[in-house]
Amino acid sequence: MKSMTLLLAISLCVQAAAAPAMAAPSALQVQKWVNEFRKPAIPPSAEGNYQIERIGKRFLMVYDRTGAPVVAFDLSLTPISTIEMILGGIGFGKLNLLKLIQLIKKAHQAGQDAAANEGEAPVEHPQSDVQITKMLSSLDGHQRDS
Repeated sequence: MKSMTLLLAISLCVQAAAAPAMAAPSALQVQKWVNEFRKPAIPPSAEGNYQIERIGKRFLMVYDRTGAPVVAFDLSLTPISTIEMILGGIGFGKLNLLKLIQLIKKAHQAGQDAAANEGEAPVEHPQSDVQITKMLSSLDGHQRDS
């Protein structure tokens, strides 16, 4: 273990000693890189409008009037509605209104699935108070466990 640590320390010292030997880029080289980086990706717009270019099937690029890229859109994402955006934006941390509504819908669907698994039809329209009272009145005077 000590020998491995010693070898590691020696290799780091050799790398540190060799680092100053690498020449820093000259100001001319840096300026050349900056100009290359600032060069427009596509030719400037003849009409002076923003330009849109599709890249494959999954991406869409928007370029400004000079041909410089502004934004890239990933078209493979699942589209969501404006209401889902608003509901997803209201909340704290991972708890937001959209997730709460989805949880309630999922719980309701699970209840319907459980009722269907027990051989009962899913309750689309709950029974009225009159129907419940009528069913309970037929049980008056009877023991529950008989």
